[in-house]
This record gives sequence, C-alpha cells and structure tokens, in this order.
Amino acid sequence: MPKLVLVSVGVLVLAIALAAAPERSRLPAYQFAKVGRGQAVTKVVAAGTVQPDVSVVVSSQVSGQVKEILVDHNDVVKESQPIALLDPELFNTRVDQARAEVDIARDAVRIAQNEVASAEAAVNRAMADRAKTEADSKRYEVLTDLTRRRLERKSTLASGEEARASEAWPVKAV
Repeated sequence: MPKLVLVSVGVLVLAIALAAAPERSRLPAYQFAKVGRGQAVTKVVAAGTVQPDVSVVVSSQVSGQVKEILVDHNDVVKESQPIALLDPELFNTRVDQARAEVDIARDAVRIAQNEVASAEAAVNRAMADRAKTEADSKRYEVLTDLTRRRLERKSTLASGEEARASEAWPVKAV
C-alpha cells in the first residue's frame, strides 16, 4: 500500500505540473520528409560575416567607364567570359588624338624637308656665285695683265718714236 500511495502521489504531481506549465514549453511538432532539392520554405535570418571558400580577384586590362554589366551578383562565370563592357568613347577619342598628332608630325617632317631643300638650293647658288666670282676675278687679272703689257709696249714704242723724232727733227729753242 505505501507503494500505491507513492505512485498515485507521483502521478498527481506530474499531472499538476503538466497542467500548470505554459504552452511554450511543449515540444514542437516535427514532420519527417525525404531529402531533395526544392524551394526553401523557411527563411533564416542571422547576423555575422560570410566567408567565401575561394576568393578570386577580377581585373581589367584597361580602365574606363562601364557601359554595360553582363552578369549579375553571384552568377557563375567561366574563365575569359566578359562580365562588363567599357564605353569605347574615351578610347576612340584617344585614337583620334594620336592620329592627329601623327598627322602633325608628318607635316613637321614635310616642312623640315622643304627647309632642307631650300637650304641646299641656297648653298648651291652660293657655290655657283663663288665659282662665277672666282672666274671673273681670274678674267679681270688676265685683262689687267694684258692691259699693263699693252701700256708697257705702247710706252716703249712711244719712247722709241719720240727719240727718233727728236733725232730727225731737231727742235731749237727760241
């Protein structure tokens, strides 16, 4: 009998404890299902830092303004797959500027070549003028020498004739 009293008191205490306990302490109802892929039914909210398994550095060979983004966040991409398009306007402007600079350089070369040709022509003219001046100088030296010789010959002839004339026609002083 004491056993029966103890068991009945234990059952009674257990019944009171279960009746007095709030509902939140009750265990949730579980549902068993086969594991498979599908849509998530429960949304999980958590605080913390997400760390990637693999970190990849993405870079471009050139810099510029992005015209269009070809992939979305967390898309799977393959090696060498373009992920964005750059605006070509800046590159086209630089190419046009470089072409203009090349044209300016070509014009500068052409001008320098013309100046060289003009300088060569001036040198050739100066050399021709020098050759002409040297030839004129030699010609005048020859002419001077011939004139001097004629003068000497005429002077000699005049002196000889004067001497003969004074012998042939004596002049007396009056």
